[in-house]
Formats: sequence, C-alpha cells, structure tokens
Amino acid sequence: MKIPIKPINARWTDEQWFAIYATGTNILVSAGAGSGKTAVLTERIIQKLKSGVKLSSLIVLTFTKAAANEMKSRIRNELAKAIKEGYPLEEEFAYIDQASIQTFDAFSLSLVRKYHYKLNLPKHITIGDKVILEKTQIEILDQIFEEYYQNPTQEFINFLSTYALKDDQEIKKYILSMCSKLQLVIDVDGYLETFSQRFFNEEFIKERIKEYLDLFKAYKDKIKLRLEKLAATISDDVLCNHLEELKNSLSPLFSATSFYDYIQCQNLKRSIPRTPSNGDSEEKNILKKEKDLIKKDLETLSRLVKYDSEEQMLDEILQTKPICMLLIDIIKKFMTRYNQFKHQNHLYEFMDIAKLGIKLLKENDDLREYIKLNTHEILIDEYQDTSDIQEEFISLISNNNVYMVGDIKQSIYRFRNA
Repeated sequence: MKIPIKPINARWTDEQWFAIYATGTNILVSAGAGSGKTAVLTERIIQKLKSGVKLSSLIVLTFTKAAANEMKSRIRNELAKAIKEGYPLEEEFAYIDQASIQTFDAFSLSLVRKYHYKLNLPKHITIGDKVILEKTQIEILDQIFEEYYQNPTQEFINFLSTYALKDDQEIKKYILSMCSKLQLVIDVDGYLETFSQRFFNEEFIKERIKEYLDLFKAYKDKIKLRLEKLAATISDDVLCNHLEELKNSLSPLFSATSFYDYIQCQNLKRSIPRTPSNGDSEEKNILKKEKDLIKKDLETLSRLVKYDSEEQMLDEILQTKPICMLLIDIIKKFMTRYNQFKHQNHLYEFMDIAKLGIKLLKENDDLREYIKLNTHEILIDEYQDTSDIQEEFISLISNNNVYMVGDIKQSIYRFRNA
C-alpha cells in the first residue's frame, strides 16, 4: 500500500497520514492520550480493507475487552460508511464479529483451544475463578510458613525478626505479589535458579553502586540548573551578591564524587544563607521559590545517604543474600504446589495460557509458519512493553509486519527494525 498524496481537506495531520499508510516494516506510532492514536489505527484498517486486504488476515490486539469492543464498533461504523460510498465491503462487514479483534489473553486462549491436541490438553480449557485461585494461594503459602515454624532455620528466624514486625501477614502479601510479578517471566524456574549468580556477583553489585552514585549526581545537576536559571533571571545587585553566597554554600556538593563526600553534605541545607530583606521584590520572590526547591532537593539527597563507603554498601548487599535465598526457596515451593493444584484441577490463569501458546508456537514450526503466511498484519492498540511473554508471543507469529500505537512514555521497547 503506497502512501497516497494527502488531500488538502484531509482531517489527518501529515504524521497521522503517514502512520495510516506506511508499510514494509514494523511500525511504532507514539503519541500521548487524546492524540487520536486509536482513530489512526482504525483508519489504517479501513484503508487496508478498501485496498482488498481481508479482515480475516488481520490480527488486532488490545489490552482490555472494552478496547476490543470499541475497536469493533469503530470498524463497523467506518465500514458502513464505506459501503454507502460504494465500496464492496459487505463481506468484511459481516465478518466483524468473527474477526481476530480481541485482547492478548483472548487471542492466546483461542489459539491454545484450537490446537489443544498438539499440547496434549483437553479441548475445554477452563480459566480458574479468580476468588478460588487467590484463596488457594493464601492457603498454600500459609501451609509453607507453618512448615518453617515447625522446623525454623536461622535464616527464617532472621527473616521474621527483620521483616515481620507484628505478624507475618504483610510479608505474605509481599511474597504473593512477587509471585504474581514472576508470572510475567517466561522461564520462571530458570530465572530463580540463576538469581544468585546474576544478582550477587560483585560486577553486578558494583554496577548498582554506580547507578546509586549517578542518582546523587542527578540531584546535584538539578540544583546546578536551578542556580543557572537564577543567574540568568536576577539582575538586582543585592540579590546577585546573595546568589554568589548561595553558590559558595553549596560548593561541597558540587565537588562531591564519593559516598564520603556526599555524607559531608547531609546538613548542607543549614548552611544556606537567609534571603536579604532588601532587593527587588519580584526577583526576590523568584529567588525564594527556587531556594525552597533547592532545599527540598537537599532533603532528598540527605535521605538517600545511607552508606559510609562503596565497600559498606557492597558488604550490606551481600549480607542480604541468605534472606534472599530463603525467599527464593519459599517462592519455589509455592510455585510448585500452586502449579500442581492448577494441573490437578485442570484450571488455568491467562498467563498460563500465554505460556502454553508460546510453547505451542515454538514446538510447531508448521503452525508458526502457517500463521505468518496467513497474517497480513498484526495491529496492537495501546501498546506497552510490560510483559516479556506478550513480546515473545508476538515475535513468534510476526514477520516484520507489526503495527503498534502507544504512548512512548509508557512504552520504550521497539521491535527489531521498527
């Protein structure tokens, strides 16, 4: 589909026009809320249908059922208009309810159900009731904790004394939250098995220490920018002299490069000189506002200072290893028992289905190629890079033909060649 010349009276901006007609590669259309991203996606679909592309060859994915229903409604309305204009699209209009316009979860489920026999699964796959599954999760974790209470290790005792101040309910909630987040990892077992060697090696920790120091530098640069802004704004002699005093009072921060240097800056807020009573009133108000912001930045910096040296930070991180490994053991036991429960009761969560979908596609080259050959384009509304599983799934069925619309502030991942 070549990009046609945009009519003078077209409702679309040049950028939107290009986004509607561009082809030949993966495309990420990035724009904020209210910018018409979904309308552009809808128009792209309509133009493809007008050019002869079949709706059955498009996979349109959303993140909510409501968004999928809205997309169907938009396409239905636009097709009705096109038919009135003389386009022979009655067949596509009749196909809308059967079209693959659905959530990622629904698409994964439809694929797994259709090819259940390739996974040795029953035809009728049941998504477990959320209330029952959550109740089961709590029961399993309670049982695991009870076993530790019966035969407590020193690590478990240290763990409770550090993190369970009143009772163990909050820490259990935290563990369940961690388990939920781990569901987004494709290979959970592999991730947990290699956790120690990945996160408790000296090179990794030193990189985190550097990031920690970079955070201090970011606040330091922020304060410098505030002073530069004031220097460009203030012309009153009295206030200019005061600004120099302010800069001098902050010089220990500007020369700081190490943990020790930043520790010396913890009480720097106290050394900030008081604003003169005389001087231009308007400029003085600007100065006061910026100084208040500088003081807040210094307070934040002071709270960040927790270590005397890089060595101390490294040592304290390494000291957390026994507790982290205990947590991993608890999580492994929980995952094993929870998955056994679901398997024995033939219950699944949508994330289980997505992983089964990936397994299905990876183990069946013929199916993967069939989907690729019969899919003109995969269009994703409100794209976000929040799940490795969804990205892996899409990469398996795409062929340099993914069209994504989303907010770049929410989504920074780009497909290859996008």
